[in-house]
Amino acid sequence: MPKQVYTPQFPYNGDQAIITSGRIIFHAKNDSIFLFGQNAIGLSSLGQVNIDSLEGTTINSPIIKLGLNAQDAGEPLVKGYQNNLLLAELIGELKNVCVNLSKMSDTNLNQAIPGIINSTQQAIDSMTKLESFINTNSNLSKKTYTL
Repeated sequence: MPKQVYTPQFPYNGDQAIITSGRIIFHAKNDSIFLFGQNAIGLSSLGQVNIDSLEGTTINSPIIKLGLNAQDAGEPLVKGYQNNLLLAELIGELKNVCVNLSKMSDTNLNQAIPGIINSTQQAIDSMTKLESFINTNSNLSKKTYTL
């Protein structure tokens, strides 16, 4: 059963701190800043929300949704490296078939046919591998979804 989405309580009846100012800056001079929330942490802006880093940005969560209800209404992202390797292999094999076919003429049928059969079988093998990869959804992220 999916976990229920947290909806904040308004008005809130417990203890809370409200800081209102023209600008608020938190600066950790020697270490880090940590934000923790029992149910949620919300960042909101009428303009932009920016996250900048010199070394990297990590978002670690069982499900990452890029857009509201992205997992339910959207598409999983494609795993780029794996997808590209299989597509490049398939393109290479199809190019070989085309090259062998383009070399075929009325005068060299007996010499061309074994090469065409061989490159066609290699293309079929690549397509079967890609088809399996796609049919098992191995090319799709199980973690990141977008609209």
